[in-house]
Amino acid sequence: MYLLRMPKADENMAEGTVVRWLLAEGASVEEGQDVVECLADKGDFMVYAERGGVLRKVYALAQSVVPVGFVLAAIGDAAEPLPEVVPENAALMAKARERLAAGAGLTVRASARVRATPAARRAAREKGVQLADVAAGLGSRLVREEDVLAFARSRRAGRDESGGGA
Repeated sequence: MYLLRMPKADENMAEGTVVRWLLAEGASVEEGQDVVECLADKGDFMVYAERGGVLRKVYALAQSVVPVGFVLAAIGDAAEPLPEVVPENAALMAKARERLAAGAGLTVRASARVRATPAARRAAREKGVQLADVAAGLGSRLVREEDVLAFARSRRAGRDESGGGA
């Protein structure tokens, strides 16, 4: 599976905006093909696929602002399982928020309101998951119940691998 990431288009770039996707999920992707148009301080640029396959999953919707390195999409064989990228994306978003807050002399409020469905809020309570952590890995889109469940599964798998699980 190839993970298409927000590239560092110039030396000072810390984040970029996903302007528009040129392909939809499920579309065939050729090696070297432009997949998504992005925007940084110095202008628009295209992000291309370094490998071919199928655009399996988009992780950053159009108009999302994400940090450099954020997994934008997964490209691979239709039969390959999708990788768990939500925790990695959440960590990148959290670091970006901290940098932004530090640069502005602010503290990050963990209690900031997260856009989430009622089912997602209920699942987060049941799983003991912070909606802000889930939302951080999604860019700026609405958090759904399946996002919370995927985050909880990946967090539990991480604990199990490190010997901290039951």
